[in-house]
Amino acid sequence: FSTVGVDADCGETTPDPDPNPDPTPPQGAIKLERGVPYGGLSGRYGYDKLFYIDVTKDNASPLSVWNYGGYGRGYPPVLQVAYNRVPTQTNNDCASTNNSRSCFIYYPKKGRYFINLSTYWDYFNVTMWANYN
Repeated sequence: FSTVGVDADCGETTPDPDPNPDPTPPQGAIKLERGVPYGGLSGRYGYDKLFYIDVTKDNASPLSVWNYGGYGRGYPPVLQVAYNRVPTQTNNDCASTNNSRSCFIYYPKKGRYFINLSTYWDYFNVTMWANYN
């Protein structure tokens, strides 16, 4: 084929084994292990804490994220959860409310979920937990 100027390799390339690689967590992000509580957290108003969990299979149902325990003034810390990106109060896939300390993603995709813990009040001795089936 090359004699007549035809490219016979058909443009074949090796496919990327992971076309959506998990993004590198920002410095200081805390990895949560599936079903393992991470306790003793304290924080101040205006200083968020970032966590992440790796979901290892598609449609693991549901991805449950909780914070519990602790003490402080006012409402408990709130959660924002997002797939493959750092969540904010206005850009997330799931967010808890001031009276709820949980967030559920019912059919999560395989990959990395980031969890932001933010607060309007100082808090002490809070525990984070994330799990999926």
